[in-house]
Amino acid sequence: CKRIELLDVVFVLDHSGSISPEQRESMINLTVHLVKKADVGRDRVQFGALRYSDSPEILFFLNTYSSSSAIIENLRRRRDTFGSTYTAKALEHSNILFKEEHGSRIKQNVRQMLIIITDGVSHDRDKLSEAALTLRNKGVTIFA
Repeated sequence: CKRIELLDVVFVLDHSGSISPEQRESMINLTVHLVKKADVGRDRVQFGALRYSDSPEILFFLNTYSSSSAIIENLRRRRDTFGSTYTAKALEHSNILFKEEHGSRIKQNVRQMLIIITDGVSHDRDKLSEAALTLRNKGVTIFA
């Protein structure tokens, strides 16, 4: 990966019951690797995150942390996996993270990116296309 210099990135992390401890560790290792590749700061690269299963939970907003060490510390916190996989609900909830009051710089033409990591079929898959399209229409690039 090239060094990332100006970007808003939101991680959407599957913490449903089908995620094994090894898969969870692999997922966190990937997110930590990406954070370490970035030049983290208020006027550089910002990260936000949420985890989800039956319901999404915001871990931190784009403007919560201004250092990679603080982001990594939060990502590495032990969190249980449980429940079912409601990916569309998580994508819909992630819209909150792409608001200016939570640090999004979308109106300043800073690229907005969402990285969703999941292991399988969503229980609300019939709503996935619409949820993803809403984000794309806001200018968010989605990687899954």
